[in-house]
Amino acid sequence: MLKDTGQQRSISLDSRKTTIALENEFWGIIQYCAEEEGYDNWQDWLHVNVLQHWDGKRNLASHVRSFVAISLVTEVEMFKQERDPEREALANMQRMVSYMRKGYNVQ
Repeated sequence: MLKDTGQQRSISLDSRKTTIALENEFWGIIQYCAEEEGYDNWQDWLHVNVLQHWDGKRNLASHVRSFVAISLVTEVEMFKQERDPEREALANMQRMVSYMRKGYNVQ
C-alpha cells in the first residue's frame, strides 16, 4: 500500500494545484535528478523534464513513473554505448519501446 511505502506531494499545473502519489524510491530518484542537473527543487525539474511530455490523458503518477524509468534506461544505454561503440543503443531503445503496449506517450 502506498501509504506505507510512498508519499503524496503537491505541484502547480497551470492554474491549479494537484498531488502526485509516488513510491519513496521515485521521489528519491526525482530529487537526485533535480540536484544533479542543477535545479533548486524537484518541482522545477519535473516541470521542465516531465510535465512538458504529459498530454493530460494518462494518469500523472503513471506518466512520471514511466518517464523516470525510460530516462534511466536511456542513460544506461548511452553509457553502455560510450564504453562499447559497436553497441546498437538506438536499436535497443526501439526494441524496448516495441515491448510496450501501443498508445503510450513514448511511442
